[in-house]
Amino acid sequence: MELKEEIIVATIKLFQKKSMKFTMDDIANFLNISKKTIYEVFSTKEQLCIEMIEYSFDRITDSER
Repeated sequence: MELKEEIIVATIKLFQKKSMKFTMDDIANFLNISKKTIYEVFSTKEQLCIEMIEYSFDRITDSER
């Protein structure tokens, strides 16, 4: 699994626990990486959330096939 996907999957898990109250620090701590590393992949939390939603919908679509 590439870093981008790992961050998205971790975000989904944190979203399930905290809803939108998760922080980029939460994700960094969850993955044992720096917040800077996350920002190298996703420029904003908003961008990360959009990609998390797209990733989730893609998984749903794949499972329906």
